[in-house]
Amino acid sequence: MIRSTGANPEAVDAAGINVDSVRFKAVLCSSILCGLAGAFYSIGFLGLFTGDIIGGRGWIAFAICFLGNWNPIGDAIGGLIFSLADAFSIVIQTWGFKAIPNEFIIAIPYILTILATISRKEFRVPEYLGVPYIKEGRR
Repeated sequence: MIRSTGANPEAVDAAGINVDSVRFKAVLCSSILCGLAGAFYSIGFLGLFTGDIIGGRGWIAFAICFLGNWNPIGDAIGGLIFSLADAFSIVIQTWGFKAIPNEFIIAIPYILTILATISRKEFRVPEYLGVPYIKEGRR
């Protein structure tokens, strides 16, 4: 039902389901989950908070949505791949390679994101993504 409100909100409305309510609840749930994940990452996992703790990982999350083709299973697989790349970049720093600049090692997840996005041939975005739904007769 959530995917339908982005792909074809008129059909969802014709089925008698409130499109705005479904979209609002989806945004509310995803915001709560993102907030909990951020709190766990900063306070629970690292035990500290700094101003730039996320370091652009939100853009990687957007890329995961595109590359996962807006499918939760594809997004989970993409998230796993990119989190492994992030963990690898942290582990490889402890190995003490002097030939590879530390900045390049830190940039591995971002480079992987750019390469994966470039290699993707086609992006299919839900037709009504970001478009407010105005019910007929409610203008």
